[in-house]
Amino acid sequence: MKICPICRQTYSDANLNFCLNDGGALTHFEEREAPTIFMDSSRQTSPNWPNQPTYQNQQMAPRQAYGIQGNSQLQIRESNQVLPVISMVLGILSLLLGCCWGGIPLGIPAVIVGLIGIKNANENPHQYGGKGFAIAGLAMGAVSFGLTILMIIIGILS
Repeated sequence: MKICPICRQTYSDANLNFCLNDGGALTHFEEREAPTIFMDSSRQTSPNWPNQPTYQNQQMAPRQAYGIQGNSQLQIRESNQVLPVISMVLGILSLLLGCCWGGIPLGIPAVIVGLIGIKNANENPHQYGGKGFAIAGLAMGAVSFGLTILMIIIGILS
């Protein structure tokens, strides 16, 4: 006798290998009862379990916030990112106004302020941050300045 493991249909034909209902591969089936499983008796706990030990000379520690050790005041490090943000804003404006000769009055300050921001972030990273902003402002200012110079040269030659 064979049985389909998917739909549980039984077949008595020994030559049949696939289920006629769903096409699943048939497996051999023997009609016998599942064995009864006998389990051991439950484990016994310690006979003196309710008598919990008492601890002497315990001192209550003051409650502290989770994750803060020692000083109870949380110190948040804030870095100065003013120059890098100014550099990035000037770089964006120089690219947007590049068609109106914005690369010279806005691109050059973006490069200068970006260089100062990168220098500050490299020398004192705990106080100054925003190195990525400074690099972006410097790059946009330089590209805008270069495009403006290129437009001036093309204008002169034509």
